[in-house]
Amino acid sequence: MIYTPIKQAITPGSYVAVRLPTNCSCSAFSLWSEDGASYSISSLSDGSDAITVPNGFPLSVDQSLGKKIPGAIICYARGTTSTNLVGIITR
Repeated sequence: MIYTPIKQAITPGSYVAVRLPTNCSCSAFSLWSEDGASYSISSLSDGSDAITVPNGFPLSVDQSLGKKIPGAIICYARGTTSTNLVGIITR
């Protein structure tokens, strides 16, 4: 099955929700910045538990998300540049 790619515009401003595409489920996904710039991700919308991922490095996460929550939030992200955080569902 081919899923809709994950894509969310991010900026150096505030954290934004990165969501699983509607009607998709997964048990793993990968994220990276489209321009190769560093970005921060957090499980909280205020970024208080954020980690910085250097140089747009691909981040692979094993996390089961189902179709019961359309557009389930994967994480919150903020860029070091204005770019897109992109990804694919890997399982």
